[in-house]
Amino acid sequence: GYILDYKELVRNIRKAGLSNNEFASLLKMSPNSIANLRQKDSVPKYLAIIAKLIGEMKEQKVEFKFLFDDLNIQPYRKKKDYF
Repeated sequence: GYILDYKELVRNIRKAGLSNNEFASLLKMSPNSIANLRQKDSVPKYLAIIAKLIGEMKEQKVEFKFLFDDLNIQPYRKKKDYF
């Protein structure tokens, strides 16, 4: 199967007109979570899918940012916060 690497993730994020920090903010993630992917062989599928979709939406001039607001995504909690 196709494996999305960090460069492709960033390309899709830029295609969406976002910085890495803005992408992380939309998903209520730490910007470091995105930056740390640079050291991995591949990126999580859900991030790859979201980045690809919003990149395509931007290219088609479809607004997408409000969709994330409507989802009311809760901020990501670090594992240590669960204990």
